[in-house]
Amino acid sequence: MSDTQDDLPDRYACYANVAKGRGKLRNGAKVLVRYAPGGDDERMMVVGLSPGGRRIEIWVKTEHLTNPRISTVPPEHPHYSVWGAVDSREKCEYMVTRIENANV
Repeated sequence: MSDTQDDLPDRYACYANVAKGRGKLRNGAKVLVRYAPGGDDERMMVVGLSPGGRRIEIWVKTEHLTNPRISTVPPEHPHYSVWGAVDSREKCEYMVTRIENANV
């Protein structure tokens, strides 16, 4: 028996805005920050939309991300499994802290 959407728990996502746009992301673009523990604190993988509306994944300097926030993602939301929502709020808090520390 497979799980229905009603049986699945909510997940969490860390969103931020791009403070310094690049060719593929414009200034102020809302992006989903992918969970990647350890490694290089200077860059983070983000998923967003290009100015033309295409889904892109790109590494961005952590200092170029602002306004980090955590959002609850219900099972019916497209970001639930496709874009990388995570199962624990603590993972999102870790990403928010990394962004805030880079902008001190």
